[in-house]
Amino acid sequence: MDLIFKEKTVLIAEGNAGVGLECATLFHKFGADVILVHRELVKPEKIILENFDPKEISRIKVFEVDLDKPKKIRSSLEEIHKTFANIDILISNYSETQVQDHIDIFDENVFVNDIKASAWPHIELLIGIREVFDSCPNYAVAVLEESSQGAVNNISKSIIETLSRYMATNYLYENCRVNILKVLKDPNKNNIQNGNSDLSFEVSDMDAAKTVITMCSGMLDSMSGQILRLDNGMECASS
Repeated sequence: MDLIFKEKTVLIAEGNAGVGLECATLFHKFGADVILVHRELVKPEKIILENFDPKEISRIKVFEVDLDKPKKIRSSLEEIHKTFANIDILISNYSETQVQDHIDIFDENVFVNDIKASAWPHIELLIGIREVFDSCPNYAVAVLEESSQGAVNNISKSIIETLSRYMATNYLYENCRVNILKVLKDPNKNNIQNGNSDLSFEVSDMDAAKTVITMCSGMLDSMSGQILRLDNGMECASS
């Protein structure tokens, strides 16, 4: 896969840590120009850039974007467009979601804020790229983390699944493949690290990034509107 993404531009939302940063590292390694957009830096930009080959650091750009506001997303994409002619791949890494313990605490603000933070930015970026760059990415992948405990997460995950399938159907004619990758995060991981012998099914950030790379490599181009679950065999073990 040496330089398989050469002359490709990858935009990664929330790419300054975790799965997003691992994706950025791999795309950069394989020749892509990488744009990282984020709400706020988890690490200083200088520390983030240390993950990349210093000789190729010009192929990494970092932008702080208010991903909750469509107008801010549009203006940021317009600024990016001054440097980049196209966005070939869109990766959204939204792992932080609100988990509500009891239905009584739900109200419309909980739903709206949760959707704005976790589901809508991926769709807004995809729509914005089409409008600003006058073309769609070839691939759009939303990376979601889920717990093996099976706890009910917020409604945003269901919404992003529904919207992504809709976008896949409506953008397929434009050669844009829209898919979702669910990554299992095992709460037993800490117990294992503390000496507990229970088997963990934790998926590493690097394994998740390798899967994203494969999804955007051209080898799975027949796949669009799909939801993949990466769980290291958890489904079989729990059956």
